[in-house]
Amino acid sequence: MKNNFVNGIQSSGTANKLFSIIEKQIVGQREFILGKYAFDFVYNNKIIEFNGDYWHANPKIYDKTFINKTNGYTAKEIWKHDKDKIKYAKNHGYDVYTVWESDFKNDYEMVIKKCMDFLT
Repeated sequence: MKNNFVNGIQSSGTANKLFSIIEKQIVGQREFILGKYAFDFVYNNKIIEFNGDYWHANPKIYDKTFINKTNGYTAKEIWKHDKDKIKYAKNHGYDVYTVWESDFKNDYEMVIKKCMDFLT
């Protein structure tokens, strides 16, 4: 049985680490709600979304037939939801930058630099 995508944000420890580092230089807002969507971090009209590899079915790791065993969604469904969410934000005047969990774990300094360049 599938669970609905939820508005509430449940940040991972890895996402919290990223945003804690960013917040040492920029005071943004975590858990930003826009319409029916929840976003991870916003500063001015810029949003950073932190996508866990499993929960957002990182296409570098999973193919479209992957099924998230917790919520029952296929990768294809997850990708559509994420695409619709980003499109919604852009239609409301926001720029969006997505960070993948594995990218942060593999080279956190590069990801932090890209996030700071995006925000400033």
